[in-house]
Amino acid sequence: TPIRLSLERLEMKYASKSKDLDKVFSNVTKVIHEEINNLQTFATEFSKFAKLPEAVMKHYNVNKQLAEICTPYQTELKIDLKLEEKLPLIFADKIQVKQVLENLIQNSINAAKDNFIITINTNSTDSVINISIQDNGYGINAKYINEIFKPYFTKSRGGTGLGLAIVKRIIESHGGS
Repeated sequence: TPIRLSLERLEMKYASKSKDLDKVFSNVTKVIHEEINNLQTFATEFSKFAKLPEAVMKHYNVNKQLAEICTPYQTELKIDLKLEEKLPLIFADKIQVKQVLENLIQNSINAAKDNFIITINTNSTDSVINISIQDNGYGINAKYINEIFKPYFTKSRGGTGLGLAIVKRIIESHGGS
């Protein structure tokens, strides 16, 4: 819709030989580039969602993975890592779990208040590894809580609505929740 409306405006200005055609052209091309980027992002996320690759399971240290993922973010926000020292190795697809963790951290960044604080905890009970990611955002309205894992549901401006759906799908394919 933004592309169509922008092109129609440009056509109208061109047809009327408008004096501000250069300005309109500049604005229209900016909108079109932004919308193409949004469509590319959406297509990429949809592709990931539609064809999740087969998991390559192996044991590895998820605490180390979390520390590596969080390091680049540490310059722009505070991430408080509370990682259980003797956490057992996780048996999972490392690339897919990385996607889960990055999606959840990005979701927290999108939801966090101006003074970003994200707390990440790991612990284990019996043979279960728990990972908790908490931000200081406002949370989601209770009426939407049952929707957040459904494809295309988003309350984030510019979001595709696929991030949490992908997270859920990967976690469930690993036997988690």
